[in-house]
Amino acid sequence: EKSQHSSIQLEEFLAKTDNAKSGHVHHGKSSVLIVTLNTINTVVGGGILTIPYTVYQSGLVLSILSIFLSMLFGISSIYVLVKCKEITGHYGIGTIGYECFGRKSIFIVYTLTCILCLGLPSSFMIIFSDAATPLVEKMLGVENHMIRYLILAI
Repeated sequence: EKSQHSSIQLEEFLAKTDNAKSGHVHHGKSSVLIVTLNTINTVVGGGILTIPYTVYQSGLVLSILSIFLSMLFGISSIYVLVKCKEITGHYGIGTIGYECFGRKSIFIVYTLTCILCLGLPSSFMIIFSDAATPLVEKMLGVENHMIRYLILAI
């Protein structure tokens, strides 16, 4: 009965969202190719920019240990997410959270998602400005610490 009650609440919540009103409800039907390409883009893009510098700074042994632990955490997270999907029947992290922990979990999940969406581009912009500053200084023939801030602003 509790599961049926929370399913009814979830349906009411989804009915109130803008996506549900406009008829654009996503039911986890992204193609495998699109999901694979997005994952490769994120992993390779971040890896090319950060892993060599991180390995250089922290040493080979600590780097290998950190990468291995990250892999284990990633695998266990995916396992838990798939199990939750099987138990609840929902695809999205927000709806799984709602089903398991109630309405407050939706705000937590989407707040963390917003932080991630703001943090990744910010880190890439900082890395890009660090790499582009010497190039722009050479092109303009000046050495000014303000060029980095100009590149970040653009």
